[in-house]
Amino acid sequence: MLISNKVNIWREIDREKAGFIENDDSEGTLALLRRWNALSECEQMAMRKNARHCFLGHFDIMRAAESLLEIYNEALNKQAGPI
Repeated sequence: MLISNKVNIWREIDREKAGFIENDDSEGTLALLRRWNALSECEQMAMRKNARHCFLGHFDIMRAAESLLEIYNEALNKQAGPI
């Protein structure tokens, strides 16, 4: 993934080595393209795999729904207090 540091998922992308992050300007865009083009085919494939893993772990709709339900259930449990 080639992404701007203004997109709110950049930390996950960076942490999982799923792409490159640069400033949201023309220089940043050029830097992203240069960095991508400088990778070997093997390195590009590894980054693609990381990007897919990152997407499935954080942004897939089913995973997002599961996370939302976990948060909701935790809030309900806190609200109910000890039994």
